[in-house]
Amino acid sequence: MESAVEEKEIKVSASISSIPWDKEKVRMTWNILLHILGNINHISEPENFSIAVQCCAGVLERLMSCEEKLSIDEPEIIPCKDILLPWLLEACAGSKQRNRGRLIAFSSVCKLFCRPHSVDKVDLVLLSHFYRVLIKGLASEHSSIIWCILRNSWNIFAIGLPGCNILIPHYMREIRSLFKKGKQTAHDIQLKGLRILSSLICFPNHYATSLSLTDENEQPISATTLRNEISDTLFDAHKAVAELNTENKRMVLYCFSLLVMDDLYSAEPRKQVIRDSVKALLYASLDDVDEVSRAAIEALSSFTSSFKQIAELDHSLIAFITYSLADNIIQLIKSGRNNNFNYRQDNIEDHYYCLLEWMLAGRNDNYCSGYIFDKVFEAVEMGLVGDISVVASATTSSHLNSAGSQGSTIASGMISSSGH
Repeated sequence: MESAVEEKEIKVSASISSIPWDKEKVRMTWNILLHILGNINHISEPENFSIAVQCCAGVLERLMSCEEKLSIDEPEIIPCKDILLPWLLEACAGSKQRNRGRLIAFSSVCKLFCRPHSVDKVDLVLLSHFYRVLIKGLASEHSSIIWCILRNSWNIFAIGLPGCNILIPHYMREIRSLFKKGKQTAHDIQLKGLRILSSLICFPNHYATSLSLTDENEQPISATTLRNEISDTLFDAHKAVAELNTENKRMVLYCFSLLVMDDLYSAEPRKQVIRDSVKALLYASLDDVDEVSRAAIEALSSFTSSFKQIAELDHSLIAFITYSLADNIIQLIKSGRNNNFNYRQDNIEDHYYCLLEWMLAGRNDNYCSGYIFDKVFEAVEMGLVGDISVVASATTSSHLNSAGSQGSTIASGMISSSGH
């Protein structure tokens, strides 16, 4: 419907097209038309107010689209921040009776500031007002306002806005609340919260000496405190994994992967946090949804590039990962046998290749004890010939052939890869 409207040819009056337009005439005409009705915040009727804000938001969105087509060094003819932003910032601070209009205003100002195009041209005075309304909005008694902010400013810490650090405690408070037990939260809001959290994981380590934060009581927040709060929030999100959809589960796993790598290369790596994150990934590698299990396996495989750092921090963790991967393979093959040989072949293959990567990464490191090798050999043997217990009890060769041929294809890939 929108595309049909956009493609429709607009007929311009001859009296208008005959005017010799230049930048100054465009600006002057725009300002005259803009102020015919006066400040939209003086409209008392909530419904009319929301309509007026919606009109401003529509104009602002079109202007932003035009701005983004300009080259970096080309100035805007009608800068968005100079014409509509003051009204919209005022609308954000409106009364709760005008909630619909406030939602539209918050959405617009977040879109205006939270875009890469605005970072280099941002006005610090207006930016400070934007931060002020965000802080007030995040403390709102209306969850709709908070969700609107999270939905439209999810990249606020990723684009490098000056002074955005002061918003971290306020965002963290609301992100923590998204994953409280029993709280019903829209999936897209959870995803936005996780994206914000992922953009903050590296902050405490990268800005440990320059991060200046205070809580609601004006008490200082250290980088260590923020670091622990971020990891605790992530583990809370993982506990609510049953309530998450597939995309959000994958986002949690991505955050765990980032958390592990950030901790490994920090001045003070947290052994227990890394171990708990790895456990969460190993658990997710058995997830019934292929996209989730594959995301977990890929994260575990990526850690082999940091084998040395893991070995120096916690040698037993490498043995734990290797043993768990082999044990997972055995569980998956047994599960397939118990379900009429309905194997999750892709998942089993992913486990084999991940196990192979860990074995190759540690080939010059004596980290495997006898019980780990026993478990690895059992996993390989099951992939080649099927479960040994089936061999003894099978009354026909069909069962053995079914289990063996399915697993043989998988384990053969591991052996040929290791030879390669």
